[in-house]
Amino acid sequence: GKQVSVSGDAWLDREWSSQFLQADQNGWDWFSLHLDSGEKLVLFQLRQRPGSASGGNFRYGRLITDDGRSTPLDPALIKLTALDRTVVAGRNLPLRWRIELPQIDRALEVEALHPRQWMEVDFPYWEGFVTVNGNGPGYRGRGYMELTGYPAGMQRKN
Repeated sequence: GKQVSVSGDAWLDREWSSQFLQADQNGWDWFSLHLDSGEKLVLFQLRQRPGSASGGNFRYGRLITDDGRSTPLDPALIKLTALDRTVVAGRNLPLRWRIELPQIDRALEVEALHPRQWMEVDFPYWEGFVTVNGNGPGYRGRGYMELTGYPAGMQRKN
């Protein structure tokens, strides 16, 4: 019953889909990044199961400038590479990534700040705070990453 004043940044996560993955998909890797330049970057990929007939991973990306202009990123030019993996809750999770976006001349490294952010719920996933590093304006920042579809029982692989 007591009011307390607070200040700072907050995160509001809105799910815009209630659809589960398709039968030929095994998970997603999702990034929402707030760059020091004031820009926002949203990226994700839906990972296809090995041997899937539908081809490679589905990718999506969008850059939002500090004045609110939005630019879609060409999915064919988005490159997401897992750089390191960490075993969390018996799962081999890629918690450090290199993101290459030649369309906007960016190469970023994204890394989990606290690896142990596994959510053991009906649809288990990892979600947590990440740091963004790189060289030049718009190459550093912070954000969130969400990972799903990484099965238990995996051993560490680099």
